Amino acid sequence: MKLGITQNISEYFGENLLIAEKLIKENTFFQKVSSMIEAIQPLISQNMLVLANHVDLIIKSRERDDNRIQRLFDSVLDYTGMCDDGLILFKRLCRYYYDINHQVTAEYVRIYHDLYDSEEEGDHHG
Repeated sequence: MKLGITQNISEYFGENLLIAEKLIKENTFFQKVSSMIEAIQPLISQNMLVLANHVDLIIKSRERDDNRIQRLFDSVLDYTGMCDDGLILFKRLCRYYYDINHQVTAEYVRIYHDLYDSEEEGDHHG
């Protein structure tokens, strides 16, 4: 009889220890990822400034070169999931390019939704 109780207690604590170990590992992983994200924030901000300058230049100069604009779309799209400024820049470029090539603009919007809306269902980044 005592063996059964001891075995049950051991199993109970053993299961809880496994859960505790898993939580510690997840927390450690989360802390490492958070530190990495913090470390690259200045680089993201710097790249956003460069991309914003390119978008501004294209809009101000009324650029119509599909290849150039689409390359910029590809770059901006990488940042739409990282920061709100990336999404704002993406929307600005979409509004500008829609009058030039509405089909390709719609395709970039679909790509955005495929990449980012499926990750966080219901979060449409405003």
